[in-house]
Amino acid sequence: MQVAKLPGVTSRNVFGLLNRASDLRELVDFGEDELEEAMGSRENALLLHKALHQRVKAPTEGEGGGTGNKPKRQQGGKRFKSAAAAAGASASSNSGGHAPKKTK
Repeated sequence: MQVAKLPGVTSRNVFGLLNRASDLRELVDFGEDELEEAMGSRENALLLHKALHQRVKAPTEGEGGGTGNKPKRQQGGKRFKSAAAAAGASASSNSGGHAPKKTK
């Protein structure tokens, strides 16, 4: 996990956190006051503390958030043309299906 991506953690306070906590488990055990001391900001400490201690409701069936909820693509449609089909399409768009001849 990247600590720098947690709420309240900035480029200015990330090293203060990393110097005080050896791992995420230890960081979770910090109280608001300890986080404020390590981060230098009460506001950022509260953001981080809330993110680490809030209850998260697990999604129920059909709510999304899990795997397998992605809508399926329609069958038969290709997203990209093959190289042969693309070459054929460009050749047929020229007059008579042939490339124009160079004249000297």
